[in-house]
Amino acid sequence: MSNTSIEDLLAMFKKHRLEIKEIIEASIARIDSIMTNKAEEETSAKEAKESSYEEADNIKAIGKLVAAKDRESSSKPITREGSGQQTKEPKKPENASAASVDPMVIESHAFEYFVGHYKESNHHLPRFHNDLFLKLDISEAGNLEAKFTMDELKEAVWSCSSIKSSGPDGFNFMFLKQYWDILKFSLFS
Repeated sequence: MSNTSIEDLLAMFKKHRLEIKEIIEASIARIDSIMTNKAEEETSAKEAKESSYEEADNIKAIGKLVAAKDRESSSKPITREGSGQQTKEPKKPENASAASVDPMVIESHAFEYFVGHYKESNHHLPRFHNDLFLKLDISEAGNLEAKFTMDELKEAVWSCSSIKSSGPDGFNFMFLKQYWDILKFSLFS
């Protein structure tokens, strides 16, 4: 009979050893999955950062293009009507850079560039239309907007610890309780 119990114990041990081995393998697979997801998140964060750098470079390039167009248009000769003479507008200083371009122009170009990046998507959020969540009926909803009664106010004050303060004015609840008869109408209004 002792042989039978030893055989039973050996069978149970083998069964549990297999279960433990399955649990370990599942845990290792889960850890690998988590590590893969973490690596993917880090990669996408790095890509987003690089993309923002590229967008900043694009804004700088837009500003330089606008400045170059402005310099180009200001250096073209202008012909006066009827005279046939060409005159030039005053030249901008040679050290003029993209910083001297009208900020409103740069802003409008940047806005046009980014407007597509930040449009609201048209996907719909899920709505819950079932009896899983409790709902207030009309009378209960009206009670949410009702004014407090004097008894409710007194109950709230008396339920607070006397050494606590209701605000930064320094009056603690012991003061309010002690002078309730004098202060209750001021507090209630």
